[in-house]
Amino acid sequence: MSEDQRHTKPGQEVLREFCRLLRPAGVVRLVVPDAELYLTLYARSRVGGPVHFPYQEEGDAEVTPLMYVNRVFRDHGHKYAYDFDTLAMMLEQSGFVRIARETFGHGRLSELLIDTESRRRESLYVEAETPAE
Repeated sequence: MSEDQRHTKPGQEVLREFCRLLRPAGVVRLVVPDAELYLTLYARSRVGGPVHFPYQEEGDAEVTPLMYVNRVFRDHGHKYAYDFDTLAMMLEQSGFVRIARETFGHGRLSELLIDTESRRRESLYVEAETPAE
């Protein structure tokens, strides 16, 4: 494995391609499960704090906090967990500028707001632009 491959995070090549293909000042909107949310809930559960994971249902007594984390990141085919800091760093390394956390239904371009309401409570929304020139 080369030095570049060892330090390339999953998804990095895709972000570089997005940056290459978008026109100047083009906008990318990324929506992924928010690892920070899940890991914060997990950590809180370890110190006895009350937690309620997204999609937790009554009767889930035999599901541990780590099972909820695995459910979102493993059971749905995800290969990597992202938080805002990680995505922002990867976007910047890929050539993007004006990187910002957004929220459900809010962003720079209305045509990119194709968010799924049912995923709102667990999603991280991040937008960035390609350099103007």
